[in-house]
Order: sequence, then C-alpha cells, then structure tokens
Amino acid sequence: MAVKNYRSRHALPSGKANDAAWHEDDHPRGQPGNAGQFASAGGNNDLNNPPQNVKISATGRNKMYKRGFINEDAEKHHWGGGGTHDHSSQYKQDGIVTFDQYIDRACELLESQCVSGGIRGFATIDGYICRYDPYKNDYVVGHPLIGIRTMFKPTKGAAYYEFKRKKGGQ
Repeated sequence: MAVKNYRSRHALPSGKANDAAWHEDDHPRGQPGNAGQFASAGGNNDLNNPPQNVKISATGRNKMYKRGFINEDAEKHHWGGGGTHDHSSQYKQDGIVTFDQYIDRACELLESQCVSGGIRGFATIDGYICRYDPYKNDYVVGHPLIGIRTMFKPTKGAAYYEFKRKKGGQ
C-alpha cells in the first residue's frame, strides 16, 4: 500500500517530465566527450569476449567489473535457495549473513593478490580467476566481466583447491 501511495503522490500527468526549462536541442548526443554514450559503436557489450584492456592475472590483483553472479539462476542456486548448493549457512561463522556481504567477500577474494602462505590462486583455461583462502577455507571462481561463478567452503579444504588447480579449474 505504501508503494502505491508513494507512486500516486509523485506521479506526473500523462507520464511526461514536468521540466519546462528542458530543451532537447541544448543537450546534443554523441558529441566529443560523450561520444558513443548511447550507442554500442564505442564499446564492447559482449561480456563473453572481454575487451583487450581487461587483463586477468592468475595470481596478481584483478578488478571485478561485474560484482554479482553470472546470472540470476546462479545467484539463487548459491544463496538462500535452500538446495544442496545453498552456501549461506557456511558463512554465518564469518559474520556474513546477507547476500550483499557474500558478494562483497567473493569479489574481495577474486581481487586479492596471492601471497606465499596465504591466498592461493590460478586462472582457468577459459579465463576465469580462482582463489582459495586457507585461513577462512573460501574457494571462489569468477570473471571480471562475467561475474562470480561460485563461492563456498570446500569440505576437503586445500586438497580441493589443489585438485581443481591441477585440473586447470575444470
């Protein structure tokens, strides 16, 4: 009910902006400084084919541009779905009780640089980053542009990480 009341109080007549000072001609599109802003010509929208300037480091720092799961099914599958791959209960011991905190932890680990005696990592043959934190027993796989594939606490710990590393992440 509150949403309906909010909408009715803030709705504009006929769905149009109520800004008399706005003149479209004063705001040209595609000019230097904002070229390609509204078209695909200037960018790469295919997330399965990352641009050349995105470098994936097997053991160094990475930047997660997509801070979420690869798709909605994977998201539901890994957090709060109640199925065999629902990992939400594994993270309560770490103080991670919300989906956003889970995503933050996965991205933090994927962006981490590997260090001797600490975080371990490798890159898969298909360009995904894998990280393992032996202190928290967190294993995560993700891609900077595609998103998180999985994050969980393997029952076999470091042995699971080594098995996956030797197989190339497959």
